[in-house]
Amino acid sequence: MLKLYNLSKHYKTVKAVDDLSLEIQPGEVFGLLGANGAGKTTTLRMLSTMISPTSGTATVGDYNICENPGEVRRSMGLLFGGDTGLYDRLTIRENILYFAKLNDVPEAKAKERVLELAQLLDFTEHLDKPANKCSKGTRQKGALARAIIHSPQVMLLDEPTIGLDITSRQSVEDFIAACRADGCTIVLSDHNLDLVESICDRIAVIDQGQLKGLGTVAELAAQQGVATLKDVFFKLCEERKVENKKKGKKGGAA
Repeated sequence: MLKLYNLSKHYKTVKAVDDLSLEIQPGEVFGLLGANGAGKTTTLRMLSTMISPTSGTATVGDYNICENPGEVRRSMGLLFGGDTGLYDRLTIRENILYFAKLNDVPEAKAKERVLELAQLLDFTEHLDKPANKCSKGTRQKGALARAIIHSPQVMLLDEPTIGLDITSRQSVEDFIAACRADGCTIVLSDHNLDLVESICDRIAVIDQGQLKGLGTVAELAAQQGVATLKDVFFKLCEERKVENKKKGKKGGAA
């Protein structure tokens, strides 16, 4: 469903994403892990065609992100940075219906779909409240519904649980599971390792824009000789710190 071919994004001397290649299967929930600044969000922004790669490319289904950006966008649902993307003075319902119209969803179908998603995410009673009068959790649910109102084949979720309480986090997890059951391919970037471990079929760990590990939790743990995903994550990050220390010592000696 998604294939990355030597995907790179450079900002002058900074390599935010550096020669990243991997493949995400149809219907898979795929986790993208890394510390802050590892290149996760930059990767997702390139896949969504929000920014152009410096080199390399990717395909989403049959469409190339560089050659067919419009088709790529139509096939995707996006959630970046939590509840952003909602207009404060519109109600949650109006926000979702507006994005349905932008995605050419027929009006009758859109209204039906809004109710379906509100029930799935448990915020029906808040549908007609202005977004700026709703809690962060409700806004987050509204943003998720907005992202999938057009029934996309692919979802890109960048930290969908940030700042949410345990009840709202469970709603997001249930939502992802429901999307997977409908055959949606999901790329999830989140610092909540428990969520990633419980719901992702496979995981990629990236650091300084490069792929450091790829596989199921069990495969990654076996590769690194550890027991948990948390141990995998810290071991791969620790390898980079050790390398940096060695480089620093060499530089100092010179």
